[in-house]
Amino acid sequence: MSRHTFLFDEGQWLASGFLIDARGEHCHVSGDSQIRHADGFWVNESRMKVACEPPFEARHTYRVKPFEAGRDDTTWASENPAVGQFRGTMVIVADTIISRAESSDGVHWTVDAIRRVSPEHYTNRGAYFHEGKRVSSWVIDLRRADQSP
Repeated sequence: MSRHTFLFDEGQWLASGFLIDARGEHCHVSGDSQIRHADGFWVNESRMKVACEPPFEARHTYRVKPFEAGRDDTTWASENPAVGQFRGTMVIVADTIISRAESSDGVHWTVDAIRRVSPEHYTNRGAYFHEGKRVSSWVIDLRRADQSP
């Protein structure tokens, strides 16, 4: 098994797929994630355009603490202008990075799995909850836009 490249290497990733909203409607999603390593963190700045009614754009900035030697888990935090701050944990399980996070008020939480298909291709499946009810879930392909190491 090759090592993970998403988050672990700097670069740009293009995203496409769909979101399933609370009504069960499937909405096209497109966007990108820019990964950079700075100030002792891995920073993922993502932008997703969601073609639901009404359409919206979701922007997140994630700050991931790099994995310590010999550990397969770490912590992260994010800022979302619409719902505020999240704190989470992630763990590597073979070809998959599994993550769970909760908002600072405990009302919102997310869970997702990012599975490595190849060094240049990952799949992401996840769900977002508000007060224990699913607000949305998603199926996203992530493809590396650049080939820099």
